Amino acid sequence: MVSFGSASYYNKGNYYSKNNDRQLWIEGMVSISKGRGTLVLIALENKLIELADEYDVKHKIINIMSVDDSIAFYENNGYSECRTSSYWRGCGCTRMGKSIRDFDITNAKLRTNWSVDSDWIYGYIVSGRRTILANYLDIPRDIHHNDFSNYILNNYQTVQIFKDNISKDIIEQIINLLINGY
Repeated sequence: MVSFGSASYYNKGNYYSKNNDRQLWIEGMVSISKGRGTLVLIALENKLIELADEYDVKHKIINIMSVDDSIAFYENNGYSECRTSSYWRGCGCTRMGKSIRDFDITNAKLRTNWSVDSDWIYGYIVSGRRTILANYLDIPRDIHHNDFSNYILNNYQTVQIFKDNISKDIIEQIINLLINGY
């Protein structure tokens, strides 16, 4: 069972860029054992919360550059997708943020341009993005994120899965993508 992570607090003396409002970072995490990643994440968050209190950090938001395959994991642990700078575009990484206590998360520049696009929604389904899918589909909480595709394919004709903001044409395209892939 191998799991580890690292986190950093940046201040005036050790900050590496102009944008110094992102002071709390989870630098990386790896876990090859189911459930251990969440334990490592909680430990890192607790340490960053402690540092934020000790040093009176102005922007109490924990940041992480997540590989795209791990975004659903972070969403399931309370993180929100944020706008990612052009420096990171195309590398398969997305900035995620989570506020400490009741800090205003809008300072993290949350992503808000969620289009109703069959390719995007298909991608959210196959990657298990429960949080963003809640804008388009009703998937019960007890369905594991790896089972979204099967649940939709097995139930879309008998259960109201798609929300009213999804047209029949988009639904047909999504179902076709789920059956045939890209």
